[in-house]
Order: sequence, then C-alpha cells, then structure tokens
Amino acid sequence: MTAPAAARVTAVFPAFNSAHVIGRALAAVPRETPCIVVDNASRDATAAAARAARADALIIQNPRNEGFGRACNIGLRASRTEFAAIINPDLFLASDCLALCVAAADAHPQVALFGADEAPDAAAQPGAIRPQAALSGSMLLMRRAAIAPLGYFDEAIFMYFEDADLCLRARLAGLGVAAVAGARAEHLSAASTAPAFDNLLEKQRLWGMACAYFAAKHPDQPEGRQAARKLRRYALRAALPFVGGADRAILRARLEGARRFRAEGAATMFDNRFVANAAAQMPSTL
Repeated sequence: MTAPAAARVTAVFPAFNSAHVIGRALAAVPRETPCIVVDNASRDATAAAARAARADALIIQNPRNEGFGRACNIGLRASRTEFAAIINPDLFLASDCLALCVAAADAHPQVALFGADEAPDAAAQPGAIRPQAALSGSMLLMRRAAIAPLGYFDEAIFMYFEDADLCLRARLAGLGVAAVAGARAEHLSAASTAPAFDNLLEKQRLWGMACAYFAAKHPDQPEGRQAARKLRRYALRAALPFVGGADRAILRARLEGARRFRAEGAATMFDNRFVANAAAQMPSTL
C-alpha cells in the first residue's frame, strides 16, 4: 500500500523563542507527518510548547542559536522521508498544503524545490506548478535526494538570503524551483520570534551581512548583481538629508552589516546579539 502523501514528508521547524506560535504551527501539520523541531537555544518555553502540541515530535535543542540555515540543516539531516518541508513556527499550513506539494513533486520529477502559493490564481488547477526564480524559506518542500548533494542551506549565513541562495544553486544544478497552486499557508509576518526578544536593528545588520555575502558569492549571476545594487541604493538613500528617523537607522544598520562582512568575513554573522544572549541563558546542564 502506498503511504499517504503527508507521511512521505518530514516537517522541520527551526525555532527561536517561538513558544507563542509553535503549538499552533505543529497542530496544523497532518498527524501522519513526522515533525522535527530544532530549538535554537530559546530563552522561553519553545521546547515545552512543542512537546505539548506534538508528543511524537523529535525535539533537538541546540546549545546556542545556530541561525536559520544551520538549524534547518540539522533537522534535514535527521529526517528520513523522501521529502522534507522547512516550516517557520509562525506559519500555519492549510490541511492539504503538503499533499498538494507532494502530488506536484510526483508529477514533476525535474523540480526539487516547491513553495506555497503566495500569488493565488483562481483559474489555476490545484497542484499545478509555476516555475520561480526563488521561493521563501518560510515554507519550502524539498526533494531530499536532489538537494542533499548541494549541502542544503549555506551554513555561512546566520539568517536572510539562505533561501535565495539555495534556490539559485538548485537552478544552476539544473533542478526546478516552483510554487504550487492551491498550497496555502497563513504566515504571521515577523512573529516567529517573540517580540520581547526581538531586536530590529540587529536583524537589519544581519540582513546587510547576508546581502553582501550573497552578492560576493554570486557576482556573475543576476541575483548577486541585484543584491549589490540594493546595497548601493541604500548607501545613496542614507546620504539624503530628508531621510531620517527609523528609516535612516535601518539603512545605516544594513550598511554597517555589509561593511562588517567585507572587513571581517562571513564568520562575523555568528557574532551577534541573538547568539550571545541565547548562549548566556542556556542551562548549565545542557
């Protein structure tokens, strides 16, 4: 007997201070789908909330915040199913989302990465695919046998641009990247980390580092050149006298992140407040 589509997928949740949303996210995943939660040294009750929502889930607790890509890779390497789906803890899948993605994967073996339907077309048949240059890492179903040789996400990136990088590397390897019509998910924007632990400017610095890294890694690709152009535009905007307040602070934080990457290299991405604060709060028994 063929296994149900949802049982052919492992749902991987990278989590950091996500106790307020992880339970609902796990509850939205079909019961036959194995779940892995990779907790990036949360300072709240993320692990306990995950266990309460899905007692059968595998909970992996990192001793420090390893960032998005590394946490995803830990879960991906622990998975054993044909497919794996990266799911943000603030993303709630429709009941048929994974089944539609698996059906699309069966129908299109040349495609290795599938994303949710973020631009629904009422005329599109559910399960139909729309080729994309890149997909959001907030819900990304991958054909593990095709993506594993690429090394999954680039572990030099703490967060941001890792999904664009993976999609670009997949396309350069001749693999398809597509959104799946009808595969719906509700995303609570910027809610994967509890607001009490959030630091906007630190995130903007990390964005700038990742953008500069992506541009340097892919200088001959349109996406890499576009990332470099973004940073140049931000530098011009930051110099304008009428740009002030929060906008200027965000621009300067992004540019400072890019400057730090160029001066210190990619390792500087893991020297940040989210790593330091999480490590300081970890119980000594771990």
